[in-house]
Amino acid sequence: VRDVCISPTVEVTDYAIERSTAQQRSGSYSLRYYLKPTPISKWPSSGEATHRAELGPKYNSPVSHYPAEGEEVWYGFSYYFPSDFVFAPQNIENDVRFSIAQWQHGSPGSSIIALEVIGDKIMMQRQTGYSTSSNWLTPDTITAITLGQWMDVILRVKWSKQGGILQCWINGQLKLDLNNVQTIYTDLSNGGGLKPGIYYWRWKDQQSVQNSLNAGINYREIFMDEIRQYKGANGYSSVAPSG
Repeated sequence: VRDVCISPTVEVTDYAIERSTAQQRSGSYSLRYYLKPTPISKWPSSGEATHRAELGPKYNSPVSHYPAEGEEVWYGFSYYFPSDFVFAPQNIENDVRFSIAQWQHGSPGSSIIALEVIGDKIMMQRQTGYSTSSNWLTPDTITAITLGQWMDVILRVKWSKQGGILQCWINGQLKLDLNNVQTIYTDLSNGGGLKPGIYYWRWKDQQSVQNSLNAGINYREIFMDEIRQYKGANGYSSVAPSG
């Protein structure tokens, strides 16, 4: 299911979720995500500005489509950041951060976990508490981004309100290892479904768009390949990118 949120004032060429031959981790294609902010001169008087180009489970899908309390799920995928990708400078990196994968639970509220690009790093953003009044934790640094190279990512998530597990490997190296953490909101019975792609919620704000443009960030483009998911224990090899 596509999830694209764009302003009616933007051009069709300002966003994309498409099969691409420009880059590939294996095979002949990869998934290209591309997004430009709404032009300041065309800022919508009503409705939201451009901020999303993702794939994921349909909003309000049945709870049974999401991982249940106690279930363990492994996720594998590869990212490619082009050589012309512009890192946000440190003084505005938090203001123009964006998500490249989030695990949305199918009801109101922010995702309890998400992979985000903050400056020149990929970080894990976690939240705790209740789905509609959550507490944002300080992001955990996963890895620095190397431009022009594929990056293999594997995550293990045990979905739980108290005894959750969250592990992340980058190119085969364990970078995050958290135990007994909250991975399901207190008021919910299910975990999150994977939504890969660009979620640039900061671009709903006109000043954040202007800050991006001032820093030379005119668009965002990333590629993704080898997306896999496995439910159960010991799923590393089942989701690991091939090659």
